[in-house]
Amino acid sequence: MDVDPTILFDSYTQNNETRIKLKKNYKLKDQNSKKVITDPNYKRLINRIVEDVRYEAYTLRLFKEGNSSYYAYYRINAGISNAGYLYYFNSKNGKFAKLCKLENGVVVRVKKLDMQY
Repeated sequence: MDVDPTILFDSYTQNNETRIKLKKNYKLKDQNSKKVITDPNYKRLINRIVEDVRYEAYTLRLFKEGNSSYYAYYRINAGISNAGYLYYFNSKNGKFAKLCKLENGVVVRVKKLDMQY
């Protein structure tokens, strides 16, 4: 599902670096239907992403596979860059990983994972 990133994130500067933070009391909504998403694991995934990224989101797309595997595609809003990252979160064990970097829809970097994810 696509999520409107403007309802989630604010940016600020710290030590001459751009950072993002979550807006307070946001409601996670599907961008198309505006339906409120109540699964708390999506918020847990988004909180972990905020710790990792430095640029505002241009696109945020959330996925769920099975009962415990959550994914997010986070495309950054950084000038002419068309870079994005695919993240993974396991709600059962709390494992979180940046799986790969994409540029213009092409995978340019992949993280090797051990089988315990």
